[in-house]
Amino acid sequence: MTADPDAALAAIDSIRRYLGEHPSGSRHEAHRGPTPTELGRLGCAPNSDLAKVLVDRRSHYCYAGAPADDDLAGLLRWGCGSAPRNGVSRLLAPSAGGHDALDVFVLSAGKIQRYNRFGDTLDEVAHYDREMLSPLFTQPEFGIRVETFLAISADPRVGVSTYGARHYRTLHIDAGVLAAHCSLVAEALGLASCIVSGFDDDAWHRLLHLDAEQFVGLVMPVGKRPPAPGRSR
Repeated sequence: MTADPDAALAAIDSIRRYLGEHPSGSRHEAHRGPTPTELGRLGCAPNSDLAKVLVDRRSHYCYAGAPADDDLAGLLRWGCGSAPRNGVSRLLAPSAGGHDALDVFVLSAGKIQRYNRFGDTLDEVAHYDREMLSPLFTQPEFGIRVETFLAISADPRVGVSTYGARHYRTLHIDAGVLAAHCSLVAEALGLASCIVSGFDDDAWHRLLHLDAEQFVGLVMPVGKRPPAPGRSR
């Protein structure tokens, strides 16, 4: 049975407010950058044994700078992107009902870019100062130690007529699946990464210039690994 989208979105809005969020539109006009950056030939496919990747994967807390362009492109393409299957371009990370309800943002070197998951490009949407990131985390050290972040946002309007108010749950599952997918690709590429859920929802919402209905599902620090093993779990 098809759900009433308006009623479902109102229910999701109530859940978010109960959890302490205050959904509102972006306070500032998003910056529209130049021509999208095409990742093109950047980013090789990870070449690693799946069993080894599954065993070695860890959450990292020490980083040694931003990932190389090739590694970041590979992480985006194979962790978040799409590939042709049976003549149709499909997202590599599965989602409920096959809906494309998630956006992936890259924060690095003062720029916020949205990854086009089907076009394999980066679209600049805003600028930021690195110093402003630390207060946005429950663990502020992430803002100090890490130079590059992925942020995954969800849009309940996509797929709400199928799932109704429980779409709030499916979107968090989809974001978790996508993050787990990226975590394994990062391990295969030799990158440090960590999945973070402790952050200021409203502040990240404003930072990414999201619509009122959208919300940030999680944030993922990524970067080079330090020469000596850092603390991990």
